[in-house]
Amino acid sequence: MKKILIVIPTFGIGGTIVSTKNLILLLDRKKYDITVLCMTGKGSMINTYNNIKQIPTTRILSSLTIQSWKSGNNIMEKLFNGIVRKISKNKKIREIIFQNQAKKIAIKKFDTVIACQEGICTEFVSHINCQNKIAWVRCDYSKSVYNKSVDEKVYSNFNKIVCVSDLTSERFKEIYPQYAEKTIAINNPQSEDYIIEQSLNNDNDPLFIKKGYTIVSIGRIDPIKRFSEIPRIASFLALKNLEFKWYIIGDGSKEEKRKIRENIIKEKVEEYVVCLGLKTNPHYYIKNADLLVSLSISEACPRVINEAKILHVPVVCTNFDTAKEYIDNMKNGFISPIDEIKHSILKIIQNEELKNNIIANISKFHFDNDDILKKINEVL
Repeated sequence: MKKILIVIPTFGIGGTIVSTKNLILLLDRKKYDITVLCMTGKGSMINTYNNIKQIPTTRILSSLTIQSWKSGNNIMEKLFNGIVRKISKNKKIREIIFQNQAKKIAIKKFDTVIACQEGICTEFVSHINCQNKIAWVRCDYSKSVYNKSVDEKVYSNFNKIVCVSDLTSERFKEIYPQYAEKTIAINNPQSEDYIIEQSLNNDNDPLFIKKGYTIVSIGRIDPIKRFSEIPRIASFLALKNLEFKWYIIGDGSKEEKRKIRENIIKEKVEEYVVCLGLKTNPHYYIKNADLLVSLSISEACPRVINEAKILHVPVVCTNFDTAKEYIDNMKNGFISPIDEIKHSILKIIQNEELKNNIIANISKFHFDNDDILKKINEVL
């Protein structure tokens, strides 16, 4: 049995945590002994990993990973976090810290160590002495802020680099052609049975009311997801005398949440747009929606779109670069520029024949993990 360590940066909100959990659920436990290390040891999604074997993080790793030196339960913890983060800005000191922490992992003799997200997670794993190291890339590097001199050194220490879509793989290889031979594309796996099972569990949220047409948008509240555009689009739909509710599910940036609230008031759509906050089981809300809308500027592998397809819910999304890999336009959903999204939503609501055709097409969808798992098993 192979011993595998999966390193994640945080238990916070985001696709990495859910996609990694899906991967663990689908891997054969008779072949793999799986352990997870969360570098922060914290986050709102921590309970979703309760049944998975873990090794605890250290204070130093946690301090390096947290978003702000202000994070901490008391003054001493905040002071410690601040000192570690400050001294780690020195490249040599940072390497010494990572090397020291990596030795504690190496003595456990894992056969494979996986860094499940680009950035600090991958940087740390690059220092762990292990025969097989895999780096997962979950972003479009052409649209990300990165330090090429650091990344070139970091990725040289990995056996395989896994990008979550064909396009993100090509973009990565354009930036780092020297790693093209060890870079492959593997889509995020999905546990179809788990998603369907979860969709049947009612959260009993009193704010979630089926009234007219139900739209959901789900994800990390971040400017890249453009949730703050929803009130403007909802205002257009409201002027068409449509009866609908648009639910925003997720948590994240305080500034972006404030902007959403301000835009709801500005557009006078309090009756139509409802923010439900973070939900550990978003599948119930997708299942009970008529439409899922994604307004993202960029998506590497849009997990929530695949979840909607699994639950046979039509999708309208913006024309981010990987959209065509996941949506067959006007067959199982719509792909539109952000300024045209309102017309696509209106069309799918008002055009009964089109709506029924899309529902019929998406009802035939089945997510096949076989090819994905075959590729994953080959790199493990």
